[in-house]
Amino acid sequence: MEVENSRCSFVFTPFKGQQIWHFAVDGREVSMQTSVKEPQNTMVYLKNYGGFLYHCGVISFGAPDAEHPHHGEIPNEIYDSAYVSCAEDEKGRYIALGGSLEHDTAFIRHYRFSPEIKIYEGDSVFNIKVKLENLRSYPMEYMYLCHINFRPFDGAELLYTAKEDLEHIKIYDPNGDEKMDAYIATLKKNISAMNKVGAAGHCYDPEICFGINYASDENGRAYTLQYTPEGACCVSHPIDPLSNGVRWISRTKNEDSWEWSFLPLQSILAMPMQKQTDS
Repeated sequence: MEVENSRCSFVFTPFKGQQIWHFAVDGREVSMQTSVKEPQNTMVYLKNYGGFLYHCGVISFGAPDAEHPHHGEIPNEIYDSAYVSCAEDEKGRYIALGGSLEHDTAFIRHYRFSPEIKIYEGDSVFNIKVKLENLRSYPMEYMYLCHINFRPFDGAELLYTAKEDLEHIKIYDPNGDEKMDAYIATLKKNISAMNKVGAAGHCYDPEICFGINYASDENGRAYTLQYTPEGACCVSHPIDPLSNGVRWISRTKNEDSWEWSFLPLQSILAMPMQKQTDS
């Protein structure tokens, strides 16, 4: 389904992962570019990898292996229910899009996952809430990843609330060619060299990835920003429970994307205790 207001437009998949696609602000597409142009009816993660926002997890996420699919079971999951609501609160009129899916494996785990996105009239900011409920009688370990994919803009500045040193920013050293190796060596000497998109010496082919330990403001929130003179892409997220971040960049003939992901690593107690995160 297509949603738009006076500032932005996007495509939402209510029953297929509750994904956001083709996010444009003031007529400018800001979501990533890949060879996947439209949402696909598949459970294979990379065959449907072209959207702006994905929910990932819950059993696990990351690289696939024999025990779990790429980025977990929920990115392309079919939802049991979905809704669209229009209402007004103290901030103004808004549209909310959400849904719920129930995952049940006998004797192992049973949970309900319920995300919601809200956007206000005349605004270009998504307010995202996620509720994960453990429906079994004993604690359930989980991993959740909020996966956001922006389009990089040459010359943009990447700003974020984290200390710029190798203690707080981990470089996932790829097995690359000479150009990639030279760039990694530069970053190990000066990690802030990555903050100018497309600067001389940068290498994002096939990809480069960083783990970031965020610091928060007095309200317990962290911030990440891609700034250009024409406008900025910004994400704010709570440190508790989303204390860790991943920055992934790929710029090739087929892909043009940089990703912010925010994740916890913890467990939730059995019902009736619930854990809710906002991002």
